Amino acid sequence: MPNKLQSNPCLTLAVTALNSKFKLALQLTFALCAVYIGSVQALPEDRQQPIDVVADNAIMNDKTGITVLTGSVKIVQGTMLMTADRLEIFRDSQGDINKMISTGKPAYFTQQQQPEQPYSKAWGEHMLYSVAKQTVTITGNARVEQLQDKFTGETVIYHMDKAIVNAIGGKQRVKMIIQPKGNK
Repeated sequence: MPNKLQSNPCLTLAVTALNSKFKLALQLTFALCAVYIGSVQALPEDRQQPIDVVADNAIMNDKTGITVLTGSVKIVQGTMLMTADRLEIFRDSQGDINKMISTGKPAYFTQQQQPEQPYSKAWGEHMLYSVAKQTVTITGNARVEQLQDKFTGETVIYHMDKAIVNAIGGKQRVKMIIQPKGNK
């Protein structure tokens, strides 16, 4: 039974069926997540914000380092919002988060990159967020909106640290709408 996100995000886990020890482990996982999600280029204050997580179900495996969240998953940290039907978090042997995979119809990612600028937004059936590469790779009806520009394709790779979008065709041709720079 998911709870609604609060308007002022704070670190909460709304998975009521879990025992307190498992909740503590999930809180530690998402505290680590806060550090690594915030390391990409985004608003500086986002990095200092806690993560607010809501899902219908959560399973964390300390041996494999994989946490799986399912059912109306929402993760908020500052201006960053991710929603998905399923979200997997992968940690390395030191416990550092190295990637997150989200799936949905569609999965969604948004974040404000600079103050007083519009949010960058991404949609797709499958998203791979690589912490080290600072990229979000979107496949399956992939779409990214950055400022006033729009990109769609079979695969769209969004380089968050460089604000670069790479749209790749295939069965679905690449489509771009690029606004003149003077048009805000």
